[in-house]
Amino acid sequence: MNRKKALTLAGLILTVLALWAVFSWPLPIHFNKGIPQSDHNLEKDSVRQMIPGDQLQLMYHFWLASDMLAGKTPIFNNVYEFNRGEDKDLKKFDPYYAPYSLVFGFFNIFGSRAAAWNLAGLLSIFVTFFSSYWLMLRLTGSRFSAIIAALLATTFPYRWITLLIGSPTGYAISLIPLTVLGLHIAVKDGKWTGGLLAGLAVFFSYCSDLHVVYFNILTLPFWTVAFLLLRDDFQFLKPATWKKPLIALSPAIALAGLTGLVASIAGVHLEDADIGAGRSWSLISKYSARSRGLFSWDNLGMDNHVFLGHIAVLLILVALVSFVIAAIKKKETARNTAFFMMMFVASLCVISLALGSNGIGDGVMMRGCRAILPKYTMIRQAVKVYCLMPILLTILIGLGTSQFIAVVSAKRSPRVWIAVLTLLCILEWRLQIDPSICLLTNEEAAYASVKDDADRLGIEPHAVIVPLWPGDSHWASLYEHYVSLYRIRMLNGYSPAIGNDYAESVTKPLSSINLGVISQDQVKLLKSMKIDYLIFHEDAFPDQVSAYPASQTLFRMLSHPSLELMKQSESIWAFRILDRPDLEKTPLAAQEYMVSMRGWELESKSLLADYGEVVQAERASGLVLKLTADYAEIKSRELPSAPGQQMNIRLKGHGSFTWEMKSDNETLGSKKVEIDSDDWEWVSLPFESLREHILPTIAFSKTQGDIYLDMMFLSAGKEVRLKPGDEVTIPASALYGQGYTDLSDSSVILRKDVDRDLEILYGMFPLLEKGIYQVALTTESEEDMEPGSLVYLAHTTHPFVVPIEHPGTFTHIYKHPDNFPVKIGFKYSRNADVKVKHLKLKRIE
Repeated sequence: MNRKKALTLAGLILTVLALWAVFSWPLPIHFNKGIPQSDHNLEKDSVRQMIPGDQLQLMYHFWLASDMLAGKTPIFNNVYEFNRGEDKDLKKFDPYYAPYSLVFGFFNIFGSRAAAWNLAGLLSIFVTFFSSYWLMLRLTGSRFSAIIAALLATTFPYRWITLLIGSPTGYAISLIPLTVLGLHIAVKDGKWTGGLLAGLAVFFSYCSDLHVVYFNILTLPFWTVAFLLLRDDFQFLKPATWKKPLIALSPAIALAGLTGLVASIAGVHLEDADIGAGRSWSLISKYSARSRGLFSWDNLGMDNHVFLGHIAVLLILVALVSFVIAAIKKKETARNTAFFMMMFVASLCVISLALGSNGIGDGVMMRGCRAILPKYTMIRQAVKVYCLMPILLTILIGLGTSQFIAVVSAKRSPRVWIAVLTLLCILEWRLQIDPSICLLTNEEAAYASVKDDADRLGIEPHAVIVPLWPGDSHWASLYEHYVSLYRIRMLNGYSPAIGNDYAESVTKPLSSINLGVISQDQVKLLKSMKIDYLIFHEDAFPDQVSAYPASQTLFRMLSHPSLELMKQSESIWAFRILDRPDLEKTPLAAQEYMVSMRGWELESKSLLADYGEVVQAERASGLVLKLTADYAEIKSRELPSAPGQQMNIRLKGHGSFTWEMKSDNETLGSKKVEIDSDDWEWVSLPFESLREHILPTIAFSKTQGDIYLDMMFLSAGKEVRLKPGDEVTIPASALYGQGYTDLSDSSVILRKDVDRDLEILYGMFPLLEKGIYQVALTTESEEDMEPGSLVYLAHTTHPFVVPIEHPGTFTHIYKHPDNFPVKIGFKYSRNADVKVKHLKLKRIE
């Protein structure tokens, strides 16, 4: 390599490093301890410890591949998740995201997991840049056009979005330009090495991401035909001209066929999974980006994934006009013009497909693909086809740049204009990216206690982790990281394709474990799967898990005769599952107040809309239901037994009905409700059961008169319905949220490095009448900084936020506008660690 080429290569390498640093910032300053988690930051200072998400799940599989190669985990045997007792049942072929998982494993030998992950991501950026650069250098012969095109291919927003959110696409997308480069070498030069390069890129795209390999293989004929157009000596109708390209392409054809065969064999299990029958059109519509996302700078969630930008469109138009002018002036061959137009039309098609049901003609292109192309119905997120956009833009703008320079003049000014537009385009794209960083922990005391105890007993550590999800929740990515630190086999797991047998044998029979309700039959079931430990994540317990906060589940576990607490590590609690229950164990006293977030808008189509007339009403939560049916019912999710449980319904009218709570043909509570009021009132139905958990049905029957139902809420414990002068003190642990419980005083401790700066503790109070209330929140902190804010949200108002300037007891007068349910919460500032002790409510008038 001569000095000029060496300097050029060094300059390009430094350019890519600079782009990586700019687009991933602040990742460089956390390189050794943090990994990207999101492309749109929701974290204070862009950093938080152990954020659940796809990045942890993918890193777990990267680690697993490297651990297998190191001989510490059996090859092709993911024994650490979905383990029901037999390792051999989990043995199946999986490519484990090679080659980048292997890159991760290599770097992990010398550095931390975070550093290894970040270096693997950086390598994928290098592959994207240089494969795009070499392709465009071959197509145009212009180093300037090649650099411009490679810069745009590397900085395209979707390319960064997928990398920063921890999607396998973020790595695999780099293999598409490598595939196209190989095809160009094979077709244009007739070299079998190009076919081999393309074939290997296709195979490794299969290893890396199923969406990428699907679209990569699907477009192989397109690229082959397009590059054949560029050969002056090629004639489609003369078989003799096919010989040399076909020989050169034979490695690619063979490896693509092998890839398809391996994918078919390895993907047989998907037929029995929840995606085997394909995705419904309604689900496609739910996950389809709106066209406004193509140009909007707002944070639109999924819509941002299709961002193209204004400057990119301008560059494409410049390219299109340049080719039109060249064609008119006959300065360009028909073959090259046809090739460019193929790229242009393909780009429009990809954009329309990426919009899914919002594409041209209400998604007619995607409907057509689903009808014609095999396996297309299994794609849920239409935007995945956008993995093809970087290479298409590379070619469009690279060719256009070269053509623009030729059309305008031979002077430098066209290059300056293109360079300026490129920098503006990169700037616009960079403004779409705002990474958040997940700091990794390299040890966890509760999980370590399980490993140590199992080693002491001479057994393999097997655990069930609570909450127990159906297998597709991002919360389980936390579990994957922690079990990988200690090689603990867990019943839980995280996969986009869950076998139906998992729900039948695990999720359904053990669902009550999330409530802290564990029968002896369930203990036997766990033991039959060699599970000797239970690990509870108190701060990974969103309100859909249970009708009551995490503390209720925790208190039940601490009182359970078959569970022995081994270790509390802040929010993570490790228990040993005993072979025989400790019948002398003293249970903890139940908390007096049990706040619930479970509520129903009764006019909803999924509830009672078919049993009456949905009408507008004043001083209501919007629409309400005029109940007319003689019988109506609602099926509820399971509930644990709890003292003082009752349903509370907001209604008005002139008439009556019978209200019942039932479960398995047992009546838990029944009441004849008579109402004669034009004002909204709350009526409560107490219910109880001797069983530890129930699947209740809420029934309405014998309707007479005009009855209007607004909403219904569950509550338990002492009723929070205050008369003037009454007050209640609710411990922080009785609220929903994160942090961890201090058992000594039922407070909650929030950590600035771990917990989010949002409404982190909250509870719903449905029975507070219209009036004036004194609300007092008591906090403690070693630092005299603003701990957070009080947040109120009545059912028909916007959130009302009141800053708390200093730790201590903060008192605020709240005027409740009506007898709507009101959510009262604490929004954490993350300025310092904070102990939240209790919330006190007093009605003044």
